[in-house]
Amino acid sequence: MSANTESINLTVSGFGCLYAAVCLRDATGKPYRIVGSTADITAEKQAQIHKEHLEAQLRQSQKMEAIGTLAGGIAHDFNNILGAILGYGELAYQHSAAGSALRRYLDNVMHAAGRAKTLVDRILGFSRSGLAERVPVKRPVRDRGST
Repeated sequence: MSANTESINLTVSGFGCLYAAVCLRDATGKPYRIVGSTADITAEKQAQIHKEHLEAQLRQSQKMEAIGTLAGGIAHDFNNILGAILGYGELAYQHSAAGSALRRYLDNVMHAAGRAKTLVDRILGFSRSGLAERVPVKRPVRDRGST
């Protein structure tokens, strides 16, 4: 019986194993032998799952960083607007008569702006949460004799 060189290849992957088989046929097309192999790919599957988990963590971290950057930008813009509200509110307060309705309204405006400033500070703190603690910069002392 002469072997037909045509074969059917079957590869199945599942449950941590890779199965591969070839069906050999004779000249009439009748199968006469199946040759196959099995390989344990558990370690590769676990490595792939771990890699996908790390990639998901990286994507989440990048999203959080983008949200922090966006929040920081919005907070800075809002802080600039608040500066104008507080500045002009203080000027209006100084020019209003004590005990007047206008002064009471300005008190409310200044109180609300102060609360908004606290909120902006919290948002800015969130946007900087990954950075080191901010400290004042000390200038180096120059040696007076080396000038």
